[in-house]
Amino acid sequence: GGKEEEEKEEGGKEEEEEDEEEVEPLPPMPMSKLMFCIRDYLPSALREEMDMLMADVIFIPWSRTRTALPYMGKTGSGVSGSGDSELDVSISAEEEAEVRVLRDRLAGPITRRLTARLSSWISIPNLSSRPEFQFPHLPGSYLTPQELGSPPLAFVRAACHLLSLDARVREEVSALRRQLLRVLKVSEHGVAAEFRDPAASISLHDVVCDSCFDARDLDFCRDPEMLEVLLEGDKTPTLDPSNNNSLQLPFLWCCHGCRKPYRRAVLERRLMESLKTEVDEFQKQDLVCQKCNQTVAAGQLLACGGCAQCGGGA
Repeated sequence: GGKEEEEKEEGGKEEEEEDEEEVEPLPPMPMSKLMFCIRDYLPSALREEMDMLMADVIFIPWSRTRTALPYMGKTGSGVSGSGDSELDVSISAEEEAEVRVLRDRLAGPITRRLTARLSSWISIPNLSSRPEFQFPHLPGSYLTPQELGSPPLAFVRAACHLLSLDARVREEVSALRRQLLRVLKVSEHGVAAEFRDPAASISLHDVVCDSCFDARDLDFCRDPEMLEVLLEGDKTPTLDPSNNNSLQLPFLWCCHGCRKPYRRAVLERRLMESLKTEVDEFQKQDLVCQKCNQTVAAGQLLACGGCAQCGGGA
């Protein structure tokens, strides 16, 4: 009797070991970071909701698909294969599962949550006068108060624009947008419902560090480090009395490699050169040939300044 019990225990252990071998361990959880600045141009009371929305549409479909993959078969769809074809089938099945989860969430929980949140926002008296619902004035801000609209409307425009970047769920996003605009009593075809980028862009390409010679593109309006510093608190520019009341900025652009600041004089000189180029291009486009009476484009001028089409003077 004792030998039979030992054999059963050994058989049970072998079955458990086989089951453990069949299900492969899941890979470690990845780290993610939102690298767009649209949320920073929203009022502070709306940024947390935007972060929750992006986490919902990015993480939850991926997490649920990742959890279900070990039970979907090695190829994800029950089709046996090998090599690249097996990998392609697995990736296709995983993507299809993610899209299904995302569509279900957009049509259900996300629509209900955002509708309730909008209803709570618009029920607040004097919403736009509250500090937490006021739009921040950041580098790159250029929209007028009329173009910005109300804080809930700005949230709907930004959220639906980001969601529509995924072409696989544009129909669901269109339905979500229609529902949210109906709550705000805004026409979906009106000018007020159209998304406009809240941040202008002024970029310098291939900015080289004098210390480590690392090169990077620098955007003076959308740099995430600068926006993070400005959004932390009272970081407005001040006047420096020790330097002829020059503008003292609260932030220095630093190299990502060695963390040493760039020379401000070099950046200012390149900005001035870029501005001069823009002005020259604008002036050239208005030149009219005296002979053929046609507008001379910037790339059609001869070395002597004449018209490239007929050789006349401009």
